[in-house]
Amino acid sequence: MGRYIHLRLLLFLAILLFFYGCTPKTTVLKTGIWRCYLAIDEKNPAHILPFFINIVRNDSDAIVGEIRNAEEKILLDSIWMVKDSIFMRTPLFDTEFKARIEGDKMTGVWMNYMRGKDYSIPFYADFGITERFPLYGNETPEADLSGKWQVTFGPETEDSWNAIGEFTQNGNKIKGTFLTETGDFRYLEGNIRGDEFLLSGFDGSHAFLFTAKIRDDYSLHGTFYSGKHWKTQWMGYKNPFAALRDPEKLTYLKPGYEGMAFCFPDLNGKPVCLSDEKYKNKVVLVQIMGTWCPNCMDETALYAQLYHDYASKGLEIIALAFEKSNDSTIVNKNIRRLIRQYAIGYNVLWAGESAKEEANKVLPMLNNIVSYPTTLFINRQGEIVKIYTGFMGLGTGQHYETLVMELRAFVEELLNE
Repeated sequence: MGRYIHLRLLLFLAILLFFYGCTPKTTVLKTGIWRCYLAIDEKNPAHILPFFINIVRNDSDAIVGEIRNAEEKILLDSIWMVKDSIFMRTPLFDTEFKARIEGDKMTGVWMNYMRGKDYSIPFYADFGITERFPLYGNETPEADLSGKWQVTFGPETEDSWNAIGEFTQNGNKIKGTFLTETGDFRYLEGNIRGDEFLLSGFDGSHAFLFTAKIRDDYSLHGTFYSGKHWKTQWMGYKNPFAALRDPEKLTYLKPGYEGMAFCFPDLNGKPVCLSDEKYKNKVVLVQIMGTWCPNCMDETALYAQLYHDYASKGLEIIALAFEKSNDSTIVNKNIRRLIRQYAIGYNVLWAGESAKEEANKVLPMLNNIVSYPTTLFINRQGEIVKIYTGFMGLGTGQHYETLVMELRAFVEELLNE
């Protein structure tokens, strides 16, 4: 009997050792800077889109991270590990990293569920590398690109559009952004390698890569990549007087219309109309936006604060969300995430799909929706007194500070009328 028990014990221990030896051990995730990149062009491995993630442990010893682009820090507070795999979800956009960790490396995919359940880009990361784009030796920059640039995207095409590039260069490092008539490209960062211009940005949803060659006349000629499916050529010349069209003249009320009118459902399916008693004799900002839009997020952060500061004085804001999905469950989840992220106190209504022609159909009183975001300013008498296209976010520096100051002053002026 004793021998039988002894044999069973040995068998039990053997089984434990077998399973323990066959089960991957949980990998220790290194804390600090990881240089990450998306392989946006499978045919050309050199076309990588780099960014940084800083991994730390908070006071509760939980793993958290930050996506970093120049001065921008985007919190990743939903990170978990299963054995040797890591999963990182972005807080605002419906996207996720899935990767396997092997020492100083991660290998996996970045999933963008807003573009469909199968949209993915190969994702890689190396621990401890601090150059955004690798430097291979003594690659002295051929020019200092600091300053203001007149830029054209898609030159010599029917779809060409103008922008202003504003850059600051320090040795091989460069940062800045592109300002357009519909907004900006937020925080961009990169390197100058000889005659190569390389700039990238990643906010958890939008993946931007700008490459160019510095020509003998110090002009820039290159390619702009957005994600893995879209690209266009671009060119730029230094011009301290570069300018864009007036953002207050791009969208306007059509002749024959006296004002704004609409009804759209809130998160509970209840129709909310501009004509509701809640908005009468109030200053109303109508924000045309989408939860997928990075400039809309910068604007929403400001409007949430404006509402907090001025609601008691008669300010109301209504956000009309034009979404990439037509699934109410997905849309409601995205809108609730937005409200939670920015502590929004005003109504965010689902107005339809994000295609601009759809927005033009449901808001026929406007000549054209040029951009997400666009804001209509309505005085206490119900009159549209200003329509502002686009938004210059935090990545534009002084442009953002000036815009915030002017918007606050204008809202205060309307409230005091």
